Amino acid sequence: MRVHSVVRKPAADTQGPLGPDWADQYAHRAAAGADGQQLRCQLPHGGSLPLLPHGLTAAQHFQCVAALPHTPIDKTTVACDLEYALQQEATRPALPGWRHWRRRAMESLCDSFAPPVERILPKPAPHVQQVGSQLRPDRLAVLAAGMQWPDVSLPYLCREGAVLTGTLSPTGIFRPCQSKQVLSVEEFEATAGAWVDTVLRRSAPSKEDASKIWKKTQTEKQLGLMEGPFPPSHFDARHGRGRWRPVVRFGVEQKDGKFRVIDNGRSSKTNDTVDTSERIHCCSLSGAAATVRRLSAIVGDDATRAELLMSTHDMERAFRQVPVREDQLRFSVIAVWSPREKQWTFWQLLAMPFGLGSAVNEFNRISAVVVAIARRWLALPLLGYYDDFWIVEAKRWGKNADFMFRWLMSFIGFILDGDKHQGPAPKVNFLGSRLKIAQGCISMKPKKGRIENITAEIDELLRTLCCAPGALASLRGRLLHACSTMHGRLGHCTVSYTHLRAHETDSYLVCRLLLE
Repeated sequence: MRVHSVVRKPAADTQGPLGPDWADQYAHRAAAGADGQQLRCQLPHGGSLPLLPHGLTAAQHFQCVAALPHTPIDKTTVACDLEYALQQEATRPALPGWRHWRRRAMESLCDSFAPPVERILPKPAPHVQQVGSQLRPDRLAVLAAGMQWPDVSLPYLCREGAVLTGTLSPTGIFRPCQSKQVLSVEEFEATAGAWVDTVLRRSAPSKEDASKIWKKTQTEKQLGLMEGPFPPSHFDARHGRGRWRPVVRFGVEQKDGKFRVIDNGRSSKTNDTVDTSERIHCCSLSGAAATVRRLSAIVGDDATRAELLMSTHDMERAFRQVPVREDQLRFSVIAVWSPREKQWTFWQLLAMPFGLGSAVNEFNRISAVVVAIARRWLALPLLGYYDDFWIVEAKRWGKNADFMFRWLMSFIGFILDGDKHQGPAPKVNFLGSRLKIAQGCISMKPKKGRIENITAEIDELLRTLCCAPGALASLRGRLLHACSTMHGRLGHCTVSYTHLRAHETDSYLVCRLLLE
């Protein structure tokens, strides 16, 4: 099996680390055309220039678009290891038996080499054992080494915990990017005491939100993920006066009625300290279309192999399965408003906070290696988006791919959410869209109420000229996913201004610019 490294090499060169393929790192571009869409870079002029001059009427715009020459959109690419998995899914005889043999080989290999690896790894700190006792970094190390995975420090992420501030070490599995650090850790610590005083003077959230946030926090305490509440003096004694800096917790009511708590790494300036040279990659709905398209092409006209099923999996409390590194605990202190005491209280979060920029890179190291192990060791046709996973498989194998993925996650110690599992079926929901497979073809449309909810949010934003921190970044992500289900250039919404202003701190300025 050949898998390209981060920098694409000639096919004959199999030396060196074998990280994610280009088609994974640039998933949307690689899969463009599989869902009937065309990227701007595929037009004759290329680059980031406007498609057409500004100021045209709707009729003129349509006529010009119709007259533009188009590049072929049927040339799509899937990652090399995904191609391997699809080939096995379509052509290998008795595939479930082969996967069972691979499973036994993985178990035997880990039984032999995991004990020496365990002796090399440091002993877990008490809080790491409390949060991630189910994690198996020894097995993860063996399986990753067996496929020459570049991120050799990944087992230490599970054993020691995640980094929240400062420099994130290069992993070799993500795209390179320029560092975005705007505040050194030394400067960050110098104002820690003043920030604590600012938090204590901070106004309270709404009564309803405060009650929900407090309840969620208490639930996490019962799960062993948080300790508290404590007064500031407790953390002065534990971490040193002026050496700890809290993150304010707020809540967001999701469209499905669930209430999610977010720890605001922006207001505390924790995100400003992160120094990274890499940018994560995720799959797209176009990638799902390209995967089905490629599998159907391999199967061909064989009706006995043509019926396909899809399934989805979601990790339970995904970020909370990863502990925080011991020397970083002073930056995972969470400020929560107490509805009873009518004041801000402080808690120690032992697991990775949701809302910190560093957590995105740290967690996606896990997502990337899970996808690679599933494809390369077990030939599972799998896509991953953060903690969400999508599988396509042939019906004739009796839902074997779905079963093997659940075994794999249990084997390396990650917990899946059984309530969110969608078993193998012709129709599933994924990334806010409804996917359907019939006769080797995949169709996609927004989930019921998705477009209406997005439209209502935009209307409210323009009416009030006010948006919550990070709201535009979230809106941009949902718009991009929605675009994947609206085929053709005219179905695309404009997200360029949303992208440019997503991280502005002046919400009034943001909304004013968007309105104009």
